[in-house]
Amino acid sequence: MKRTLYIEGMHCASCEKLIAMNLLKIAGVKAVKADAQKGIVEIEGEGYDLAVVRKAVQAAGYKVKR
Repeated sequence: MKRTLYIEGMHCASCEKLIAMNLLKIAGVKAVKADAQKGIVEIEGEGYDLAVVRKAVQAAGYKVKR
């Protein structure tokens, strides 16, 4: 399953890497592609909990807009 999240506060490549590293630690997340220019993160995987994903993004210092 592929899901796109819109992220607030992501501005650069370092932001992209930080978010991707946090999300790849979550069980069920297989791949993450963050794009600071578009303000999105694409997540691929199965069986991951969206609430856990949101918390991981917030723990990195960013906000999931939708």
